[in-house]
Amino acid sequence: MVEQQLNHNTRLGLATIFLHWIIAAAVIILFVSGIWMVGLDYYDPWYYQGPWWHKGIGIILSAFILVQGIWQCIRKPVISLLDVKGWQARLSSLMHFALLLLIYVLVFSGYFIVTGQGQGLIFFDYFAVPSLLDLDDIVMRWMGDFHCYGAYLLMILVGLHFIAALKHHFVDQDAVLKRMLGK
Repeated sequence: MVEQQLNHNTRLGLATIFLHWIIAAAVIILFVSGIWMVGLDYYDPWYYQGPWWHKGIGIILSAFILVQGIWQCIRKPVISLLDVKGWQARLSSLMHFALLLLIYVLVFSGYFIVTGQGQGLIFFDYFAVPSLLDLDDIVMRWMGDFHCYGAYLLMILVGLHFIAALKHHFVDQDAVLKRMLGK
């Protein structure tokens, strides 16, 4: 059972696959809920409930990206199935780096949007993540703008990542997508 969780030379382990898909699902849920929340008015019953869920899922995402970051450092590397060199290999590496960097920065900007005025970030009414900085209004507005536009940029990159996976599966007919699906 443990062998299935660990990476091998040519096969991704269940831990790698699980982290990829749980982070992907959380990112998409957070994006959709963020778009939905900004359209709520004060009298909507979800006006307070929507942000409550968004913040809680955001904290869960931050835990998973922390685990995923540690896992990336300690896991056994997997041999690439891609037979590409030069610009395609660099573009692939850049895309993965940009996706991870944007997710990290969006998590941090979301945290600072909530805690920048000295209040803690409440996790599903169980505990509060304390505020670290007291930010002025200009920085808070900048964080909010970045969080919004950064989320749109992230979704564009996710879309390109998805298209690339489909290209590998249907055009190149390699096993990149199958491997990420655990096959």
